[in-house]
Amino acid sequence: GRYSGDVYYYAHLEGFAPEIAAMAEVEKGALLGWSGMRGNAQSPHLHFGWVPRGAGPWYALTGLADPYPLLAGLCR
Repeated sequence: GRYSGDVYYYAHLEGFAPEIAAMAEVEKGALLGWSGMRGNAQSPHLHFGWVPRGAGPWYALTGLADPYPLLAGLCR
């Protein structure tokens, strides 16, 4: 969230696209990576995390929010 201050992260990916790196800016529709079962995942899936601005330090994962309302609003 360059402009919003929000933080987004993805977990359990099998791999990231070659141009993706920490703090990379991506365009809408860009390939980020491939679904996988890394970590303690029991089946292939994408774990999408969202930490709204001001919700706490992203690295502590204390401010995690349910990303569904955000994604549903963006997809309309």
